[in-house]
Amino acid sequence: MKANLENLLLRQSQLTAQIHDIQSREKAKNRKADTRAKILIGALLIGRAKKGSQNHIAQIRELTSDVTSQRDKQFLSQWLSTKFNS
Repeated sequence: MKANLENLLLRQSQLTAQIHDIQSREKAKNRKADTRAKILIGALLIGRAKKGSQNHIAQIRELTSDVTSQRDKQFLSQWLSTKFNS
């Protein structure tokens, strides 16, 4: 009886580890997909703005106004100035 309980507890531990591994892989997969989407959307906006569309430049400026980090705000402000001469 004791051996059966020990086997079940071992199996439970193994299953818990497997569940954790699967959840970790799924989270990593979702993070990668989110990052890819962000990069693609950003590239599309920047590409359109570089074509000279003032509407898209305005959209980028509006989106960057939501940035909360002072360091990031400063970077984006300088970057926008050099890329879009404004």
